[in-house]
Amino acid sequence: MATTETRTYEKSETLQKSADALLVSHSTSRITDDSNFVRQPVLSKAKGAMVVDVDGNEYIDYACANGTVLLGHADERLVVAANKSLSKGRFLGSPTETEIRLAELISSRYSFVDLVQFRRNARNALVQAVRLAIGFTKRSRVLVIGDTCDAYGSYGADVNVESIESNDIETVQAAFAGDESSIAAMVVAPVATTTELTPPADGYLTLLRQLCNDQGALLIFDERSMGLRLGAGGAANMFGVSPDMFVLGGALGGGSPIAVLGGRRELMNLLCKESVLSFPKELPPDQPSFATAIATLQAVGEPDFYTSLNEKAARLNEGFKQAAADAGLRTRHVQIGSASALRFLDEGSGKGNATENRFHSLLVENGVMTSCESPTLMFVMAAHTDDQIDKTIEIAKLIFAQLAALDEN
Repeated sequence: MATTETRTYEKSETLQKSADALLVSHSTSRITDDSNFVRQPVLSKAKGAMVVDVDGNEYIDYACANGTVLLGHADERLVVAANKSLSKGRFLGSPTETEIRLAELISSRYSFVDLVQFRRNARNALVQAVRLAIGFTKRSRVLVIGDTCDAYGSYGADVNVESIESNDIETVQAAFAGDESSIAAMVVAPVATTTELTPPADGYLTLLRQLCNDQGALLIFDERSMGLRLGAGGAANMFGVSPDMFVLGGALGGGSPIAVLGGRRELMNLLCKESVLSFPKELPPDQPSFATAIATLQAVGEPDFYTSLNEKAARLNEGFKQAAADAGLRTRHVQIGSASALRFLDEGSGKGNATENRFHSLLVENGVMTSCESPTLMFVMAAHTDDQIDKTIEIAKLIFAQLAALDEN
């Protein structure tokens, strides 16, 4: 084993037995079938870049609650904002100053946004965007690309959904070459994170924008996962392509239940028409969520915030890349914004997923936490220190060496 410290998991194992018996998919925080399930310790608290399990074991956290924790766990600015807001009432039932101030902040950072709607759930916000596109275009076909596939079952029985892999230009062009007049919208995650980190190919988003313009379809950016991790202005600013609508998710409030749907005025005004609302209304975000979203946007707007954050991600990615090469392993490494990922290049032998799961387990055993759903996808937050990143790289060196030895045997 690569680990140099003794860890016990007695309390975690006891609680996991109850989770197996009582919780769908073993946990409320994820939904996955058992074939993809990788067991995690049961966590009890988090602060900064560290999470702690019920047995007192500490971990440097790169899961970041599926990327939604951008500043750090229990960041003081967010805690103060949430507590101050909660003391004034959670739901007020009328327009509030925090809601309006947050709308002003978003519209100032996303030049294509005229109007916004806030929701508690980013998935529902994405479904609403699709229903708006159908209502606006009077069409029924929707092309979903990359990470957006998890929501399309809720678009409605009247929607013909076609799923396309990220960067598959030929399939997209073929879809528009057919009955193009029936395509209402194209929903794309500019940077996909479902199985690995997949940035758009050169010119890809520009092509999608042009196809939509030519055929009267709407382009919707699904930025639930990576939106705030790409810098001020999100994917539109990074890649120079503006959508008609976009959805920003949990990172907006540091993990608080708040999401935003934003877009052009003539589209968003359709929300006032009942014909577009094809699913039950939900409670709006509460006041603490608005407050933490404002605090988050103010924090990421500080000078050099993204420069520092992206440098941390690059440091981690380069360290892993060199460590894997030194161990003689065939891997692919990608870093974009404040996220990085690696892929073991032995899928052809059927060992790829098994190696990734083994890698994940060894990381956890050595005090490094990554997502059980995407074991080799790692998010960096502002709270990570250089010492923590360097310690993670040293742990990775030991694990890569162990995996290389297993390959030899």
